[in-house]
Amino acid sequence: SIGKLLTDSLLLVESEEELPLLNELVALAKTVITKSTSSSSVAPMLTFVEQVVDQHGTKRNDAIHNMIKDLILVSYEAILSSGKAEGSEHSQLIAATMFKTLSSCAKRCPLLLLTIARDGKEPGEVIHCCMEASPQTLKSNEPDAIVITIRFL
Repeated sequence: SIGKLLTDSLLLVESEEELPLLNELVALAKTVITKSTSSSSVAPMLTFVEQVVDQHGTKRNDAIHNMIKDLILVSYEAILSSGKAEGSEHSQLIAATMFKTLSSCAKRCPLLLLTIARDGKEPGEVIHCCMEASPQTLKSNEPDAIVITIRFL
């Protein structure tokens, strides 16, 4: 899948000198996430987002932090859309995957996580909304979703 290809391609981006390549990978990922119509196509992309955060979240580079912020916001919007289209039960596992991504962000770049918000919303809106959604995910029949949500909390 394209998500796996992008995730594997991150191995080529070892330093800030490869920032143009990272920018291209992120742009492609954002396009795929934006055009995703189902949770099954968003989930592999969230693995890519998580890997970007793990690999580059600790770097003190505004361009990288903006890429991470954009990826999380696009992913968040995609999850909201897939949840509305597919019903909350079907999207619980993908919500748990988002929690996994946010957990990585909390470890690598916590200040960035606390400021992420959609346009016109208060800083921290994304983390706040995800916290509010966690009880619903904890009621899931999927053990993996429950474990990931607990680790996030």
